[in-house]
Amino acid sequence: IVIDGNGSIDNEPVLESVAARSRFVGLGVTGAIGGSERAVGIRLDTGSDGAAVAAATVWGNGSDGIMVRGASSVRISGSVVLANGSSSHRNADGIWARDTNGLEIQDSVIAGNTGMGIDLRNGNSGFVIQRNLIEGNGAPVAGGSGNNRSGVAVRRSPDGVIAKKIITGNTDEGVLVYNNTSSYGVRITQNSIYGNGQQGIDLGGSQAGGNGVTLNDNNDTDNGPNTLFNYPVLETAKISGAMLTLSGFARPGTQIELFVSDLDVGGFGEGQTYLTTLVEGDATDTDGGTGSYVGPVNGVDQGSDNSNRFRFEIPLSTLPGVTAGVELTATGTDSSGDTSEFSGRVTTQGGTDVSGVVWLDS
Repeated sequence: IVIDGNGSIDNEPVLESVAARSRFVGLGVTGAIGGSERAVGIRLDTGSDGAAVAAATVWGNGSDGIMVRGASSVRISGSVVLANGSSSHRNADGIWARDTNGLEIQDSVIAGNTGMGIDLRNGNSGFVIQRNLIEGNGAPVAGGSGNNRSGVAVRRSPDGVIAKKIITGNTDEGVLVYNNTSSYGVRITQNSIYGNGQQGIDLGGSQAGGNGVTLNDNNDTDNGPNTLFNYPVLETAKISGAMLTLSGFARPGTQIELFVSDLDVGGFGEGQTYLTTLVEGDATDTDGGTGSYVGPVNGVDQGSDNSNRFRFEIPLSTLPGVTAGVELTATGTDSSGDTSEFSGRVTTQGGTDVSGVVWLDS
């Protein structure tokens, strides 16, 4: 079933609900026009707690594809939210949400919208965003582009999860977590993030875009989105036989997610292929020492810190695609779920095994 505003719904949503546990299943929704925030495909407003949008296609509306405002425990799944926005609303998001505790967005495609792919604006605690394709958002329209152009943006929305997604080809950041200390505990895990116009993950900035790489600081005492948690620093990655030995620095107890890297515009990494998760200081970490770094590591300034060292030996059989010359990057996550930006890159070095008999001349 396609519900088409057909250009006759001016500055009003095609579908709107204030009823608890509303269901929008298997619908095509298009044709809202106008430049106001109400010219959306589907609007779930205060009172529509527990609403669900499933197997829907929401496209070609003048403003946001789906707006959720003041409703809790809303679930959007198995849907396509595509090419929403217009020359009169260049910042139209695929999905826009505010004051929506427990929002779930999963198994969906959010692509080609003029604004953010997913824009969690304020008060969206406990959100779960997983197994989605977020691609090509911040798309230009007649008259130019808007200034909200990230794949996923999180503002003043704590304790959420962004997991197992493909986030690629967005005009600005892959994931932007911004606006002071109210966005914390945002765990960004096991995603494929690559080919975005700015950083893969940016902690800081504003609705109009991130502020670039936030360099590590001594003892990680600064504060901001996700506590501006220091990313791991990858010092060496060496292959010997069937093992990769990875060494570097991380804050105590950091969960280190390792990726095959794409290159971002700042010379740091974007995590294109998730490989494995390591934990600084656990039984597999063979370096219990501490150390410090300052300035360039592997040719890139990564800030400075006095921190723990790590050393892991990882079977290559568990690291698909890792060979000599492949570049790696990593994120770090603390015990509260604060995930860092991506680290600088390290190039994997190949080793040579030598065998045989050594003869000593007398």
